[in-house]
Amino acid sequence: MRILCCVNRDLYSNYALNLLLPELARAEHITRVVVSDRVGNNPGPSAIQALRALEMAIPNEVVFPIAQRFYAREGRLLTFEELGVHCDGVEPVSCNLNANDGLELLDSFSPDLIITIRYGFILRSATIARPPRGVINLHSGILPQYRGILSTLYAITSGEADIGCTLHWIVDAGIDTGPIIAIARRPVERDRSLLWHILSLYPLGVPLIIETVRRITSGEPLPRQSQAEGTYRSTPAAADVDALAARGVALFDATDLRDIKASYLPGI
Repeated sequence: MRILCCVNRDLYSNYALNLLLPELARAEHITRVVVSDRVGNNPGPSAIQALRALEMAIPNEVVFPIAQRFYAREGRLLTFEELGVHCDGVEPVSCNLNANDGLELLDSFSPDLIITIRYGFILRSATIARPPRGVINLHSGILPQYRGILSTLYAITSGEADIGCTLHWIVDAGIDTGPIIAIARRPVERDRSLLWHILSLYPLGVPLIIETVRRITSGEPLPRQSQAEGTYRSTPAAADVDALAARGVALFDATDLRDIKASYLPGI
């Protein structure tokens, strides 16, 4: 099967691709990757901007270039460009699939299935209609309760005991509204950061994608559970950051920095 993976150029998406692409290649699927360069237009308060820097600017501008230049690929996570090894050597490209060049890419590659993870563009009908097997999205929140941006933050500030991720169909331009395929959950750990909690969702969510792709390939039926009414949340405000701190959870901490270093720059 020909599969197009659409992600954002951030730490979470890179981690998810490191888990996903080798499994798709092992199953002999032909994959390509397109990336967006941001999610949402509201930068948010300074604390959220600092989190964004750790998610995007520091990995892309500092960590990934150092890893590519000075470290062998064995024993560490691969950068976006290096992940092309699982895509017949074709590196990810920045692309809005709704624009003319994006539609041309779709027509050229002709994917059977599109998988989105944190992709920064809301897919429109002309894009959604292209792949005959449909479009699936891994959302880092439990639907329908937590739609939108940084759902994990809102779940923790709401006092939830668990956070989770949802694999669902994209059938229209609604945001996180399509029929649900599966949900994975894990408990909140108050001594770990928000960044850690979000990263911890992808070892749960990627297997949902892999199983769904297997079932699509074998012709097995898949769930399409309609969603009830839910709540969409946008970029957190300063009050939301304060509410997270009141729950005893930091946005990020020194342990996160050590974990990132160990994952991409081992041995330092």
